[in-house]
Amino acid sequence: MRFGPGPTISVPTGPAPTWTVHNLQIIGNWDLPGAGRRNGPLRAVLGGWSLSPFFQIVSGAPVDMRAAQNNNYVCQSCVARPDWTGEQPVINPNWRQDPNLTYINLAAFRQPAPGTFGNVARNAVRWPTRFLTDVSLRKGFSVADGRLRAELSGEFFNLFNRVNFNAPRAVSLGNPIQATMRSAWTDAPREVQLSFRIVF
Repeated sequence: MRFGPGPTISVPTGPAPTWTVHNLQIIGNWDLPGAGRRNGPLRAVLGGWSLSPFFQIVSGAPVDMRAAQNNNYVCQSCVARPDWTGEQPVINPNWRQDPNLTYINLAAFRQPAPGTFGNVARNAVRWPTRFLTDVSLRKGFSVADGRLRAELSGEFFNLFNRVNFNAPRAVSLGNPIQATMRSAWTDAPREVQLSFRIVF
């Protein structure tokens, strides 16, 4: 029986599952110009609107790659990581056009030889970047001769209806569907919320 060398310091360490490399958020508020100096119905309809956009771009979450089975003969219940093949790209560049939505190319990994440890580090693969756009549109106006204040608002979540796939905790070479988007949860689709309130 042959035992491989113990894992090097670069293999068992790696980013935490919650580590986010970049998280860009842009929040704004714009009071729309409305009807300018015009009076009457046109000013009442076009004036008093404000637009509040929210943009977010978040780096993809880390994903841990795991061998199909633990054959290092050291810890039967421990997680075993695979080897890099060095011959294939890790990410399928055309995964969006792939009929199975295969994102991680499992051909880039292989099962370690018996009695050895894989050389893939912890959480070595990144899931796709997430993009999110929300917009809020509000109009405030007076009613009842100025005694009451009313607000009409519309909130649009995931305005462009972009599909953002949530990352799995780990992908095993023995379960190919985990490398696809078919097993991934997604963020909510576009949602629209309308409201009207009176402040008194």
